[in-house]
Amino acid sequence: MEKIDILFNKYDAEVLKIGAEATIYKIFWKGIPLIVKKRRIKNYRHPKIDYEIRLSRTLHEAKLLLYSKKLGVKCPAVLFIDRINTALIMQFINGNRLRELIPYLSNEEISRISFLIGEYVAKLHKGNIVHGDLTTSNMIIDNNKDVVFIDYGLGAFTNEIEEKAVDIHLFMRTLESSHYNFLKNILENFFKGYEKILGKDFTQEILKKVEEIRLRGRYISLRKKKI
Repeated sequence: MEKIDILFNKYDAEVLKIGAEATIYKIFWKGIPLIVKKRRIKNYRHPKIDYEIRLSRTLHEAKLLLYSKKLGVKCPAVLFIDRINTALIMQFINGNRLRELIPYLSNEEISRISFLIGEYVAKLHKGNIVHGDLTTSNMIIDNNKDVVFIDYGLGAFTNEIEEKAVDIHLFMRTLESSHYNFLKNILENFFKGYEKILGKDFTQEILKKVEEIRLRGRYISLRKKKI
């Protein structure tokens, strides 16, 4: 495959998202839609160190995507790694973000999707991977009505239950802030799917850890108010 700078020169690149670390583009290569995630240069860092950081994070994310697929979790396929420009060229997923879809889905469909999300998160955790940014904005419902996880930029390999609980805690906070009316249905079915893969004992253990994290957050908030 051609280098990304050549691709940009030959084809129109549509900017889909500008994040803190990277810019996401949609391009077409020989008529095929692709996603490019290009990590941007940070001028406040030494050029050599900056490049090494960007390359390390790019390779790390590619590895997380590869291993997620091996675990049976739907995510974009990495087609090419541009080491020079610290960019990933990935499969474009046809579909819509779950965040925008939820208000238009039936309760039955929300239950089905939530169960599936629970299964996929459990598969990641069982394989010692945390996504790092489990929000409904990072989940696409594709044309087959399956859930595809995107944006592993904050993901990690870990066997720590605390980090797995943080993954779930973030997901719960997203639901509370953006999908409160559907919270009960989503969480109930999410944990059913999670338990199907990891069993009742582990699910109860991680729920206990999630509650500990939530209590710590409340304590810190109260302390700040008093100060």
